[in-house]
Amino acid sequence: MKLFATLLLLTFGFSTNLFCQCTINQNAFVAGDYGIVPDSSFNSSPAATATELSVYNTVFQLHFEPDTATQLGTFPITWVRIDSITGLPSGITWASNPSGTMPAYSHGCLSLDGTPVVGSAAGGPNNDGNYPITIHTTQEWVIFSVPTEFPIQLTDYRMRVEGSTNGLSEATKSPMLSVAYNGTDASATLTSTFAETKQASIVDMNGKHQQSLLIHPGNNPVEISSLKPGIYLVQTDSAIVRIVKL
Repeated sequence: MKLFATLLLLTFGFSTNLFCQCTINQNAFVAGDYGIVPDSSFNSSPAATATELSVYNTVFQLHFEPDTATQLGTFPITWVRIDSITGLPSGITWASNPSGTMPAYSHGCLSLDGTPVVGSAAGGPNNDGNYPITIHTTQEWVIFSVPTEFPIQLTDYRMRVEGSTNGLSEATKSPMLSVAYNGTDASATLTSTFAETKQASIVDMNGKHQQSLLIHPGNNPVEISSLKPGIYLVQTDSAIVRIVKL
C-alpha cells in the first residue's frame, strides 16, 4: 500500500453522530503497513454490491499513516477527521470506530450500513446504480513545527446498487444465466447452464437492439466496449439478465 497522505484519506470516516457497527481488526494488516483493507481505486471499488430493499453492511479496516510525503519534505501527521461523506445512495449511512479524530499510527474501521431505497439501482450520475463517493476530510500536519489543518477531498471509491427482487430485476435474475464483470468497462462474462448454444441479443432499456451474440454452455466473454454507459438486457428465448456498462 502507498505510504502517502492521499491513501490515508481512504479511511472514509470518523462520524461523531452515528453508531459504528464494525469491529477493529488489526490482523488485517501486515506489520508496518498502512492504508485501508481492502485497498482500491474508483474503477475497482471494494464496497460490496448492495441490493434495493435489502439490508446492507460492508466493513473497511483502517490503519493510519504517521507522516506524509510532499515536494517540500516529509511531515508528521497528528490526526485525521472526516467531516462528511457525500454521494452514498439513499438509505445508506456511514459510521466509524472510534468516532471523532483518529491519531496517526492507530487502527480503526468503517462501516456502510442501511437499506437502499427503491429506484437506487437506476440512480447515480449515469443512472446505472454506480455512486461515486466523496470524502470531505480535515487532517493536521506539522509543517516545520507548526500544526496546520488541511481540508482535503478524496473521490477514489464508489458503490454499486443492483435492483431488488421486484419488478425488472425479478425478470432479470435467471438460474440458467448470470453475469460477472471483468474489472474493466470493456468486457463481462456470461455464465450459462444451458444444455445447448443459444442465440441472444443485447437491448437497451427502451428495447432497442444493440448487438447479437451466441451464448454457449459455460463461460462466455462479452465485448461491451462499444456500448454507451447505461443498463442493458441480455435476452435469450428462455432467460434475461441485466448488464451494466460504466
